[in-house]
Amino acid sequence: MTDKKSSLNYAHDLQAEVAKIGFTWGDADGAMLKVREEMQELEEAFAVGDRNEMKKEAGDLLYSVINFLRLAGINPEDALACTTEKFERRFNGMRADMAAAGIDFENSPLEEKLEYWNRQKAKDPKAA
Repeated sequence: MTDKKSSLNYAHDLQAEVAKIGFTWGDADGAMLKVREEMQELEEAFAVGDRNEMKKEAGDLLYSVINFLRLAGINPEDALACTTEKFERRFNGMRADMAAAGIDFENSPLEEKLEYWNRQKAKDPKAA
């Protein structure tokens, strides 16, 4: 079995490599402007319902966010892992709270789930 680098790590490493020869934003501020530009382009593709263009623009947005994180000194794998762990913790807490209240999670409306989600966020000590 071969170790295949994740697309997230590959993008980060490729950006670091080309930065060595000067093909990079000067700082995270410039990269953040690019993130905003790519988000706007994704919103435009979404507004017209062009799924192929949405895929391209979503990729551009992800690539730009990874570049911003690199310039800000944040490892994108660490950032995503942190958020995934936070989501899982909150989701499990929300489901437990609903079960304790006698609420059937799967059959409850989204509004009720969101109410419990927001409660979980408020009491999550790692809400930052």
